[in-house]
Amino acid sequence: MAIPGALANVRRYRLIVGIISYGKIQLNFVAFPMRYYILLSSLFVFLNLDAQKRLVVRTADNETLDSKQYSIQYLSNNYFLLSSENNLEINPNWEFSIEPKTAESHISFETNQLVIRTRTDLNHEQESALKKFGTCQKNKHNGSLYLIHTGEKEINGVRNKKSKLKCLDFIKTVQINQYFTLNDCSNDPLYPRQWYLENTGTPIQYNGTPGADVQINDAWNISKGTDIIVAVLDSGIDTLHPEFTGRLLPGFDAFATDSINTNGYPFLNLNENAHGTACAGIIGAAQDNEIGISGIAPESKLVPVRIFFYIELNNQVVPFTNMNALLTGSAYAWNTIGADIVSCSAGLTEEFIDLLTIDTTICNEELLMAHTEGRNGKGTSMFFSAGNENSPNVLWPANLDKTIAVGASDMCDTRKRPNDCSGENWGSDYGETLDHVAPGVKIATCDISGTPGYAGNDYALTFNGTSAACPIAAGIGALLLGENPALTSDEVRHLLNITSEKVEPYIYDSINADGSWNEEVGHGRINAYLALTQAFNASVQNIETTSLELYPNPARNYICLKGVKNDTQYTIKDSFGRLCLEDRLSESANILIDKLKPGLYFIQTKGQVLKFQVQY
Repeated sequence: MAIPGALANVRRYRLIVGIISYGKIQLNFVAFPMRYYILLSSLFVFLNLDAQKRLVVRTADNETLDSKQYSIQYLSNNYFLLSSENNLEINPNWEFSIEPKTAESHISFETNQLVIRTRTDLNHEQESALKKFGTCQKNKHNGSLYLIHTGEKEINGVRNKKSKLKCLDFIKTVQINQYFTLNDCSNDPLYPRQWYLENTGTPIQYNGTPGADVQINDAWNISKGTDIIVAVLDSGIDTLHPEFTGRLLPGFDAFATDSINTNGYPFLNLNENAHGTACAGIIGAAQDNEIGISGIAPESKLVPVRIFFYIELNNQVVPFTNMNALLTGSAYAWNTIGADIVSCSAGLTEEFIDLLTIDTTICNEELLMAHTEGRNGKGTSMFFSAGNENSPNVLWPANLDKTIAVGASDMCDTRKRPNDCSGENWGSDYGETLDHVAPGVKIATCDISGTPGYAGNDYALTFNGTSAACPIAAGIGALLLGENPALTSDEVRHLLNITSEKVEPYIYDSINADGSWNEEVGHGRINAYLALTQAFNASVQNIETTSLELYPNPARNYICLKGVKNDTQYTIKDSFGRLCLEDRLSESANILIDKLKPGLYFIQTKGQVLKFQVQY
């Protein structure tokens, strides 16, 4: 089994020294000096609430603020709240400043633009209806995505047009174009500990690498996995946990007898039986309920399926299963309950397979049926843990062709291995059948309610293993299907692989059906937002891999193209097809992008198009 060494010990705060207890947060802020520069051209100024004493500014990386003049509170993405007992004098180097709504509320900057997603391609009459709300631009890369410049000068006017647009039957979603917001984050108190959702590199997040996460906040603007069914094949789920209220479907216990059927509820004889509850929390814990954590797909439906439990053997606690449990549990998930996604944080070595007398041929046939016949022929996507033995051999059944093998990365953006920055002495399995990696160390998630479990309370803050990485990837799979239910299981896997970030320092010099690949991290670290930007397409068969390579991605100041000659013409356009840069490659093949605003861009050269993201 891919088993975590999980024991236990709240929104976007960097450089915070905090003392955390449930229900109460104590924060001590430390100053981090930086230089200021302009954020965006179009910002709304909020109500002037003691503005001369409280200002929000944005800073450049690796520069300084003078903490002697005022107190400094980090907000997010190099935004700081400056506070002073006396009036703050506007520094001439500050190209903008903006006041917060209140001292306590989240800060948000909103433009006068609306992002529209339509249900289908629009006819002339429908496009004319859109133009009544402002200047309308169609995304050249996605025909169902539009940008409307409302022309409104007040936020209430923008919101009024948003409300009217939502009433049109051909409109799927309408969002204010928020270049920066804190409101898109969860109000759940443990959210700031969930570094895998948004890694700010703070002490509370184990001083990792900022940006080494799955980019969930941008992804949530597109999908939250509404009503997608995710079956958790594991040790059972605590069905009484408040994070799952109202979103659990009937479960299945592969070890039930005629007289005892726990409906997928875990045994409570050993603490390790909280394993399934922890995996379920990562996938689908409720969002904005002001308790605990936020799941990857907080609006999905969960199905508890118990296929193993823990026993004491030779003074060790180990998982136990059998072939019948694997077969009946899998069949219930994809065939009986009709799961869209299966997440299974279990894997077996050859020794365990022999010991448990499991016929892998029969099991493989069952998994293949799920892949081909689930979801009325579209296929059920099946995510499995790669294993935690630091071995170059991915565990069964993650190593099968039609399953999705998920390895683990750490908060410093490397493959989880012994003696890495996490301080946890285990390693993620890797090798030729690995698809990608996802964060898998010191993961905050749900525990069995009450005293049993890893932490003795409702939440475990340091759940470890590819057991944690697998449900993160499965949750992102649910987001994809929430945005585009027409995707097949092959397309889900393909999308996740081709949009995984090529994290450094790994060299992706192997090529397979989904593009460049590295044996330690597969196609890279999974990225929810980049995957969802491709999920609008009814089919991904037209997404072609290319011999060109682009790095780093996401980028800040420059990008480099590999596979093109010097003096090759290139153009860079934003997600709405607007030309941003046009030039010829220099000898170094480096392209300066420091003038580009944060967002998604497309570079075209020699008839090929690559996408990349610019970060703050």
